Amino acid sequence: MPNLYGNIVDNIASGIVGGAGIVPGASYSSDCVIYEPGARHTFGEAAGKNIANPTAMLLCAVRMLRHVNLHYYADLIHKAIEIVLGSGKVRTRDLGGYASSSDFTRAIIANINI
Repeated sequence: MPNLYGNIVDNIASGIVGGAGIVPGASYSSDCVIYEPGARHTFGEAAGKNIANPTAMLLCAVRMLRHVNLHYYADLIHKAIEIVLGSGKVRTRDLGGYASSSDFTRAIIANINI
């Protein structure tokens, strides 16, 4: 679909599953791939304030690791994200909590089981 309609669908789908901070995305060409948040508007006002949800960027990293065949490391990070989101104990504001980006990221790191 054209870019404009793709952005509209991306933003609606992101809102349905929890917001722009949750959904990873990718842009593919014949020469390269770019991993980026899946929604066009990802709360730019949060830049530098330690309040944004880093899940989308972490999931982009997971997808990149899989793309370069580092599945073991991708799985470690992905499982840690699932644990943190599933427990609901550490949530950023967009998920109804009060954790900072750093708090959320530290929780992910603490749940990586090597």
